[in-house]
Amino acid sequence: MKPELIIISEDLLFNYLIDKDLPVMEFDIIKHFISPDQGNPLQYTMFVKHFSLYHALYKLKFSAGLKGYYLHLDCMRLRLIHIPGDGICRHYYPEKGYFCGIHTSGDFCKEHEDEYKNYRDSATFDIMQDFYTDPENIVFSSLHYTMIPGSLYLLSADQSPSSPSHVSILPFISRSIVPS
Repeated sequence: MKPELIIISEDLLFNYLIDKDLPVMEFDIIKHFISPDQGNPLQYTMFVKHFSLYHALYKLKFSAGLKGYYLHLDCMRLRLIHIPGDGICRHYYPEKGYFCGIHTSGDFCKEHEDEYKNYRDSATFDIMQDFYTDPENIVFSSLHYTMIPGSLYLLSADQSPSSPSHVSILPFISRSIVPS
């Protein structure tokens, strides 16, 4: 039986996060929005809860962004905060949960502008967003990996690297993470 996505209301999640004065831990949000196990161990595994929450958070990231809010995604420091207006530094301090706030003529103050120079005029790809926004990836926890020299394989529980349906994910990972 395939686990199902646990639906978390985007509006309720927005309101919960915007009411917080400091970053919140993922576990606290899970406790608030997802009821305790109710007889179906496959549906309420920690991974299913985690995946369902991050699926909702990545959806919220875009809708909140359209409203002028930044959603910092870090399992230990989740925070929804209003993006500073023009002339205010937009460097975010994840440990503290707030933006720099120094007045500037651009997006970042002199202290922080060098940290972001490589991002200007370049495309970015968030591999985690790609993973969590695809509800089919909720079965990811039922898969396991194996290393054979030179290859990393993604297998289901009943496969081996010699089975015809195994998938080598090493080329994907190296293209996605290792800069060329």
